[in-house]
Amino acid sequence: MRPQLGSLTLKEVTIDKNDHAEGIIEFTGSLLEVPEDIGTVTIPVVRGSGTFGRVSAFYSVQNVTAMPDGVDYILTDGEVVFLDGQSEAYIRATIINDQIKEFSETFSVTLTDPQGGAILGSNITEVIAISKSDGPDGLIGFAAADLRRIIENPANSRDLSFSIELSGGTDEYLTGTEVRWHILGPNSEDVLMETDDIATPDGRLQGSVTFEPQTRGFMRFTLQVRPYFGPEVQEIYKVDIYQVVGAGEVVRDRKSTELTILKHGDPNGIIQFDESSVQPKSFDEPNDGSSPTSVSFRVERKEGAVGDIQVTWEVRDMANNIVTTDVNPTNGTLDFSSGTALGDIQLSILPDSEPELEESFQLILVSSQGGADINSQLNVARFSVRPNDDPHGVFSVLDGDQQVLVGDELNRFLRIQILREGGTLGSVQVNFGLNYNDGVTGAYVPTRGTVTCRDGGATCSKDIGFLNNDVFLERGTTFTVNLTSVSYIGSGVTIEPIIDRGRSSAVLRVPQAAANSKVGFLLSDIEIMEDNYQVMLTVSRIGAYGDVDVNWEAGYPSGSVPSGFTEGIITPRSGQVRFTNGQSRRTVTVGLTPMGIQEVFALHISSIQSPSGVSARLDDDRSIIEIAPSGLISFSQSSRDVQAQESEGEVTLTIQRQLGAQGLIRVNYQTTSGSAIPGEDYIEISGGSVTLSDDQQSGTIIVRLLAENNPELAKTFYVNITSVQRLDDNQAPEPLLSTLYSVAMVTIEANNDPFGIFSISPVLVETTESEGTCKLVEMTITRSGGMFGDVSLMVRTVGGGEPWESDIITQSTNETNTIGSALITSQGKLKASSGSDYEELQETLIFRANEDTDVFRLSVCDDNEPEPDEHFYVYLTVISGGARVAGSGDSGLQGYAEVIILGNDNYNGIIGFSVDSLFVSVSEDVSPTVTLILDRGDAYFEGVVVRISVYCQMSIDSSFCVHSLEYIYLYRYLYRGISCDIMPVGFPGTKHMQ
Repeated sequence: MRPQLGSLTLKEVTIDKNDHAEGIIEFTGSLLEVPEDIGTVTIPVVRGSGTFGRVSAFYSVQNVTAMPDGVDYILTDGEVVFLDGQSEAYIRATIINDQIKEFSETFSVTLTDPQGGAILGSNITEVIAISKSDGPDGLIGFAAADLRRIIENPANSRDLSFSIELSGGTDEYLTGTEVRWHILGPNSEDVLMETDDIATPDGRLQGSVTFEPQTRGFMRFTLQVRPYFGPEVQEIYKVDIYQVVGAGEVVRDRKSTELTILKHGDPNGIIQFDESSVQPKSFDEPNDGSSPTSVSFRVERKEGAVGDIQVTWEVRDMANNIVTTDVNPTNGTLDFSSGTALGDIQLSILPDSEPELEESFQLILVSSQGGADINSQLNVARFSVRPNDDPHGVFSVLDGDQQVLVGDELNRFLRIQILREGGTLGSVQVNFGLNYNDGVTGAYVPTRGTVTCRDGGATCSKDIGFLNNDVFLERGTTFTVNLTSVSYIGSGVTIEPIIDRGRSSAVLRVPQAAANSKVGFLLSDIEIMEDNYQVMLTVSRIGAYGDVDVNWEAGYPSGSVPSGFTEGIITPRSGQVRFTNGQSRRTVTVGLTPMGIQEVFALHISSIQSPSGVSARLDDDRSIIEIAPSGLISFSQSSRDVQAQESEGEVTLTIQRQLGAQGLIRVNYQTTSGSAIPGEDYIEISGGSVTLSDDQQSGTIIVRLLAENNPELAKTFYVNITSVQRLDDNQAPEPLLSTLYSVAMVTIEANNDPFGIFSISPVLVETTESEGTCKLVEMTITRSGGMFGDVSLMVRTVGGGEPWESDIITQSTNETNTIGSALITSQGKLKASSGSDYEELQETLIFRANEDTDVFRLSVCDDNEPEPDEHFYVYLTVISGGARVAGSGDSGLQGYAEVIILGNDNYNGIIGFSVDSLFVSVSEDVSPTVTLILDRGDAYFEGVVVRISVYCQMSIDSSFCVHSLEYIYLYRYLYRGISCDIMPVGFPGTKHMQ
């Protein structure tokens, strides 16, 4: 059998963190020296090894010789933080720059307490040294007058004197100083080792001056500039203080002096254009989209060619402005190396889409560096660029630019706008033709016209008035403008303006504002106020030119009422609306008085006139408007908000058809869930419909309800009328859907006691009095059924004289298992007394949602009085939150309980013979009957049977004894005492006394 793999085939191996994954934090160095005027010093802190996670380290600052808190520096203890992946951070300190003469001062920063898993490296302390400042032991530098000197190249040797100054400081620190200098150059920072041009009179290229202790002032030395022996280039030398032996601080900006010896002759050359380049040239502009044209201009270096030089050049127009287009580049430099005499400036003539006339340019040699001079007679090369586009324009017309307009005096005109693309140079005359496409040519506007497009203008326009302003123009009719020719106004044109043949004609469409009116009702715009049958209708006109009065009347024109119907009542019966110029719509409001389903409601336009004299017409297709002839569909008033019990099994809603009832229509509807859930509380309907036949005014919708036994709150769902439509071939308007009453809300009422049935347990409590005190009897209120919502109720005692007892009996009904019925049936029982037998209770309890039980306590008190059983009740009342108190039909649950305080304190008395009957003498001869009195004290609440046994105690002289005689006596309820007669007889017997 082959071996197989077991279930444990995968083992996870964790490689522990290693190699200081979070990093090692330390400074980069141990000493950082900065000048006093640095402002802010940045102290770098590095994180070596790993850079995982966020780590940090605290740092502390220690004063050494520098003073903190803004005296010499500002830095306090803090924390330096490295984010995940960060390897370098910084601590920043502010160095205070003052005018106090100070030697070098120091403070230190130490890293401590790393966080986040990092550790500290070996270099955890860095010393920051603030350099000596403000010359406490003197300031040393060249005299200000010697810092920069320029001299001509001498024909004979020339001596130059230089001064080094020592100033400032305090005497105790001026201990004597030797200041050493040397010469750098020429034209470099190199130490000069040998030269024939400059040295001390004795030929040295370096030297020194000495200041004695406590000495300030100037010390001088001399350099000798030797004569030229031929053409020489310009040379720049520096005399530099390179060392101070002794006290003193060198001022940085006076550490060296610069000496310039100007050139002699033209050793670096004279720069100019060659003969061919200074001749004017002309180039063609490249076509748009093609490559630039390269052109070259030769520059020559005359006389001398010593040294490297650089020549700066620019391209300018003839007005001497810097060029920004057409040529590239427009400035630059041309370099000549030592010994080179010729060079070329390369330019590119650029293509562009900007129409232009011929343009002229200047290529100018502006300046040179390196010692060469510019020949001002031959430093300009001129050239021009010939155009290749349309500088005077390409002319066209566009539909969107043309307009038919109305003037202030109701005069109508055409505005022709011509587009000028390409160039806009010079003035051009444009000729065009006009044509009205929906009438007789020439009867409306002139057939031709002309317009001048001025120099620089990108568009030009002209207004063309109508030949006859009274013509009837319908909205949407058109004119056409055609460009026929263009011509340049002036002479010297090289490229003629042209017409864009693809856009040489355009259409002008008559707009609403300029069109004559065709008046009618807006058939799709009817607004019915369903609460009062006020109807708003819209009269509109196609074309809003001029003022127009429209007269309307209620009903149909004579003889056109639909067969089988009568005209409904409309108020008012007629009216007029006025359209002012430019106004397109007016509203008419009427009231309807529906009387029956065989009515129809309509308005029609009876006449039109214009107070301004313009022509207007009636639109026959819109001269009559019918108001909801197929009906206004809505839910009936009783079906808009319906309450139903789920046990009813269904809910029926009524759809009504108001105003009109013409035609066969279909009403589509659907259910929409609210808090009720389809499939659990009702049967969902997604595509229901009701068909109403011609003249049918109402229909019904039935929605099935689903019942269940669980307590539930009230739930809602909706029935929406989604659409209505005609089903026959009648051309009448579609039925209207109510905007107010197209939704019915159905509420399935709360059922199965969702808020709970409240009862008390136990329903019978028997208790005894306590020994001289009050005792608490605990009872439970139980909430059965539903547990929804918060419910408050009151628990009270009754039966012991409470003030509300009479109200309960007065309001009692024939229902059983109520506190009222219990009080009535208990009238023969002995009642406990509130205040003495128990404490009156009136307490409000609150049950929160889902809380099903609570307890209350009755206080039963001992009054030390003999009493039989006493009765009182505790009951639930004043309940809120939708809950109810248990009653008949609730499976034995009760909203009240009976409390019995059992008899106490020997309530039936202590029975015995009275004092007079304890010892009685009787004569058997004279009166053989003995009367004995029994006494039960003050407690005599119930009937008691007392058995008396008579026995004989023998005496010496007794002649006989009666044995075992028994008498039974009955105490009736509330009897305290009873007497009995005993007569000895010869046999046992029983005597009953009533």
